[in-house]
Amino acid sequence: MANAKASPNLQAVPTSPSSAQILPGDAVLDTLKMVLLGAPLNEVLTTITRLIEAHSEGVLCSIFLVDEDGLHLRYGVAENLPQTYRAATDGICIGPNVGSCGAAAYLRQPVFVADIVSDPKWVRLKDSAVSAGLRAAWSSPILSQDGKVLGTFDMYYREVRHPGTDEGRVKQWFATATDIENLKQIEAKLREDGREFRRITDAIPHTIVVQDPSGVPLYANQATLDYTGLTSEDVVVPGFRERIFHPDDLERLEGERKAALARGLPFEIEHRARGKDGRYRWFLIRYNPLRDEQGRVIRWYATGTDIDDRKRNEDRTRNENVALREQIDRDSMFEDIVGSSEALRKVLRQVDKVAHSDSTVLILGETGTGKELIERAIHRRSNRGERAFIGVNCAAIPSSLIASELFGHEKGAFTGATQRRPGRFESANGGTIFLDEVGDLPPEIQIALLRVLQNVRSNASAATDQLPLT
Repeated sequence: MANAKASPNLQAVPTSPSSAQILPGDAVLDTLKMVLLGAPLNEVLTTITRLIEAHSEGVLCSIFLVDEDGLHLRYGVAENLPQTYRAATDGICIGPNVGSCGAAAYLRQPVFVADIVSDPKWVRLKDSAVSAGLRAAWSSPILSQDGKVLGTFDMYYREVRHPGTDEGRVKQWFATATDIENLKQIEAKLREDGREFRRITDAIPHTIVVQDPSGVPLYANQATLDYTGLTSEDVVVPGFRERIFHPDDLERLEGERKAALARGLPFEIEHRARGKDGRYRWFLIRYNPLRDEQGRVIRWYATGTDIDDRKRNEDRTRNENVALREQIDRDSMFEDIVGSSEALRKVLRQVDKVAHSDSTVLILGETGTGKELIERAIHRRSNRGERAFIGVNCAAIPSSLIASELFGHEKGAFTGATQRRPGRFESANGGTIFLDEVGDLPPEIQIALLRVLQNVRSNASAATDQLPLT
């Protein structure tokens, strides 16, 4: 039995009824022909059956090809038919009473069987069909221009079914689309109709960039142009990738991308792309190759999915986890405040009052009197209790490092800053930060700290944008 492999470019073909219904029928079919140009026969047939199955709800498609002896039919494509039925029917004879497919090839005309159980053409194959859950079968012969039978196109249903208008149109189109000899003759016209392909890809909300075998962009769909603010002419100008992708990601992923392109297998990468507003967002880019008949990659299709929100949540969770692990390692012995004196009860009542406020709280007391325990109690009772609690002993940090520790720094901010590091304020964003021994901070750091508390914004070293704090 001949099993046709799916073509790498099949991701552009609709795979659900809703997808097929939103696309103009003529455009889909014309585009399909364009995609098929130069493709291997099994990929051509697989693409056709997938398109029709997506267009017609509940249908299973197969294509028989006439064997070399001219007397039997062999499967060219039967991707979704049950394996037991395929094994029982592969190589059946051409004849008037050999199912719908054998009869269609014999009579050279469409054969519609609404109920396999009661139709005499299916007497010999009825049991195999019924056990596979098939109940109705419609077949049409595939004819060359000179009238030679090349095979049959078959549609199966799992319930008794009579032909309708939509199925008739599918049959009529298939009779034209599978004129294999004629496909080569209309190549010139299909090239002129390339605009139809672009109209379909422009209707897809994901970003799509078609690239040559070496990864040089050739075409970008409208979603890509709308996001980047570029034109289709800008896409083919050298430096397209440098204009939209973050410099750090280009440097980090260039070698990985080149190696993946050389392997010729589907792959994924994550990087930031700049929009027309100048902001960068994270995208997951999936690369899928299109191969010619000799198996050589002739195109790469890169589709992008916006994952910026997911990445930001992952970064925040990672920062919180790092800080929490450090705090647990240092302070896991402090669990609760235990006491019953009137002075302690008064303090705890004040804790309850201030816990639900977002205002900065000043806790005064000598070293060792439990200021951090009070702060943890405030944190647990506040609306931020499920978020990070970051404690910083200001007296234990060298004065030369305190600014970087509190506010963070960007890559290259100073010698040895090889990567971006979030500050404690950024790690605690949305949670609580506890600054112990704040009076020991240098005056210039206290000024910067007061500015952060007043403006509720943090500015990392060498950063151009301020981070809003909540």
